[in-house]
Amino acid sequence: MADVKREQGFKVAMGIAESIMRFSGIWPGVEKPKINYARFTFIPVMLMILVFVNIPQTIQLFYFDGNLSAILNVLTMADVPISIALVKFLVTSYNHQILNKLLVLLNDDWKHVRDASDIEIMWQKAKTSRKVSKMCMVLSAGTVFAYSGRMLYVLYISTLTNSEDNVDKQIVRPLYFSAKFFYDTQKTPNFEITWILQMIAAFLSALAFGSIDCLFISFILHLCGQLVILQKAFEKIGSDDVLTDANFDYTIAKLIKKHSRINKSVHYIETSFNKSILYQALSSSILFCFQGYLFIIILSTAKDTEALIEVTFMLYFTTCFMFSVFIYCYVAEFLVDESLKLNYSIFYCKWYNLPAKKSRLLIMCLLRVRKPLQVSAGKYVFLSLNLFCHIVRTSAGYISVLLAVREKLFIQ
Repeated sequence: MADVKREQGFKVAMGIAESIMRFSGIWPGVEKPKINYARFTFIPVMLMILVFVNIPQTIQLFYFDGNLSAILNVLTMADVPISIALVKFLVTSYNHQILNKLLVLLNDDWKHVRDASDIEIMWQKAKTSRKVSKMCMVLSAGTVFAYSGRMLYVLYISTLTNSEDNVDKQIVRPLYFSAKFFYDTQKTPNFEITWILQMIAAFLSALAFGSIDCLFISFILHLCGQLVILQKAFEKIGSDDVLTDANFDYTIAKLIKKHSRINKSVHYIETSFNKSILYQALSSSILFCFQGYLFIIILSTAKDTEALIEVTFMLYFTTCFMFSVFIYCYVAEFLVDESLKLNYSIFYCKWYNLPAKKSRLLIMCLLRVRKPLQVSAGKYVFLSLNLFCHIVRTSAGYISVLLAVREKLFIQ
């Protein structure tokens, strides 16, 4: 059973991220690509997202004539969230080689583990990674399906209203995303093609957004498992079986090398993800504010049926987006906790049963692990639950400012 888990562990932990990232063309791979252009296979997907969503929506912002609610709706529903997915696309592709090294280290951990209890620890972390990855992908894809259902309803209501009020006039049909194109999008089949392509672009963005989150989560939880294995190994130091071991120095050196591998992996994660995490953290702080503002506006202005649909969608959309930021902060905090527990494991081991010469080696180990392992957002701030709470508090403050500005504009 242990051998089966060891063979399947990598697929269990990385299977979801691998399958979706391969589909999107951004999977770094465990082996070095045989062709140089393999890392650029994501470009058609990225161009489709840019051409049918981000660029037209950004142009559309200049045609709203100061309509704050319309501008915030465009920024909140697609422009900024999909730009985050594009940044993740670019950063993941740029750090293709580093992520490849990281995957090789992770795969080697599964290949070389032999102890049944160590395999079980890694297996539990892999199962947790898979569960959280499924949740991330369900929320990401569910956002697109929910938005599609909302827009189908809006299109249906708009068609009925226009057909009743404008019998002799051209019917104005809403696009999937409000956007400005260089051609007439109201003509058939321009409208249908544009609507479908925008929906496909949104779905591809959601897959990219969620799959890169899955990759990050799987990396961090795997390293947490490696730290737990180290904790267990250091806790055994000083027991009778270790005391009589003639290869004590070799055992300590092996543990130090394992900790060095973990440090190297965290450095790779930091290098690969810190820029995209910074952009997402900054964007999330602004988006939470916009979403809260729109939520209040919808409650105060929409009709009964429209209000129910809009409020339900806004709550779901905000929950999904907040969950992405929360899970980054949560797993990073989990990594810090496990690295601190390693410090305590060394400190509270039975060092007093060791000869003085051997116990001195533990001092070097303590010096190595005294600084917790952390992942930062752009090397400015470390990811933690405190950071997530700070983002939420800051966004709430921005909402009050926007509402005050809106009231002032209405008074004038």
